[in-house]
Amino acid sequence: MKHGVAIGLLLAALTNQGTLAAPCVVVGDKSARIQTSEGEKSPVFLTQSCASLKLLSGTAMVTWIDKDGKPNFVPIGSDGPQRLPASAADEHTGSLVWSEITSRRETKRSAVMRSVDDGKAERVYIPAEGLSLRSKSDGALRIFSWVDQTRTLVFEAIDPSTMLLTRAVIQPGARYVVEWNQDGKTERWQWLALTPQEHARIDAQMGEIAAMLPDEVQRKVVNAMLFEQMRLPVNRKFVLAPIAANADLNEILR
Repeated sequence: MKHGVAIGLLLAALTNQGTLAAPCVVVGDKSARIQTSEGEKSPVFLTQSCASLKLLSGTAMVTWIDKDGKPNFVPIGSDGPQRLPASAADEHTGSLVWSEITSRRETKRSAVMRSVDDGKAERVYIPAEGLSLRSKSDGALRIFSWVDQTRTLVFEAIDPSTMLLTRAVIQPGARYVVEWNQDGKTERWQWLALTPQEHARIDAQMGEIAAMLPDEVQRKVVNAMLFEQMRLPVNRKFVLAPIAANADLNEILR
């Protein structure tokens, strides 16, 4: 019996060590101050030791996305977070997104969108308010429906301010060819719009995030974590592009 108890305690200790090592993204009001194992910080930040967090002032939360896409927002108190991620795997999304933000460079679209010629398509979610595409003044965008190897033009924009793709243009479950002209170059990719059921699910998840985070930048960070967990790299890149390209990253995050 004593031997069994000792094994149980050892397993518990190993589990706790894994929890302590789990990274967490912290969000909160701009006046919040949090003590971490890396020193005193204010939101937004990524910490490698979630369990070390202690709230000094203001309000702040630990956030992560479960494997099923459920957003979590857990308050941090003077004794630490009320709850931690079940495993470090739940927080790989935070680490990846934070790495992309702090690289401070806008990722090329071609890195996340498949060529028309490879026969594959990237799954894409269209938010209820539409998918906004950032472009330069010389940008032009054309969207073609792709049915039985036949293309039909369904959308065209040469003014960057009009590059908002709605569900009226991108029909759920349909396949498209996206043609982007910019800087004298033309790139083409295939997109596969999510099904109505998938759209409804992510609508609800994004609604939870919006209800918890009034700050736009913080909301975009957590939305990007959701898109990464749901394997939607196109959406993740688009939502992070304005943040990653911003020269005053420290200012907009605090």
